[in-house]
Amino acid sequence: MFGLWVGFATVTASAPALISELVPKDTVGTSMGFFDTIMDVGQTIGPVISGLILATSLQYTGLFFSLTFILLLSCTVFLLFDMGKANLNNGKSNGSFCSN
Repeated sequence: MFGLWVGFATVTASAPALISELVPKDTVGTSMGFFDTIMDVGQTIGPVISGLILATSLQYTGLFFSLTFILLLSCTVFLLFDMGKANLNNGKSNGSFCSN
């Protein structure tokens, strides 16, 4: 549980600085608002979905497998997005998901 707290504190402290560096200056406020909204939606819907999975016959094992599937799917989407950007940049990727 301690790792969750450390990870959450790290992300919430570093994300605004990262966002302000990566987005155009005229959209920093909008981008930070969007990030905060998505974070709040995840914190609200995540426990509800986990509770529904846990309440069914899947129990804890099903909960962990389904969340692992969602995590792997998200990683795949991000990797494909990065490769798509590399194709647009003549095959050169700088290894960052959010780079311009």
